[in-house]
Amino acid sequence: MIWKLLHILSFKIADLLEDRSGATMVEYGLMVATVGVAILITFIGLGETIRDDVFLAISNAMQSGSSNASQP
Repeated sequence: MIWKLLHILSFKIADLLEDRSGATMVEYGLMVATVGVAILITFIGLGETIRDDVFLAISNAMQSGSSNASQP
């Protein structure tokens, strides 16, 4: 009885040692994290460009429009 239990247990341990599905999950997690960091860095860089270029152009247009509207 105990030998049969040890035999089954040894096969289960061998299966666990050969199972690589957990390693694959970790690899996918690392890839997702890397892509997330790349997207974050891109958005930070684009955010400064949008703030500096687009919003500055809109602000200048609004200021010049309001100064033109106040002159008769």
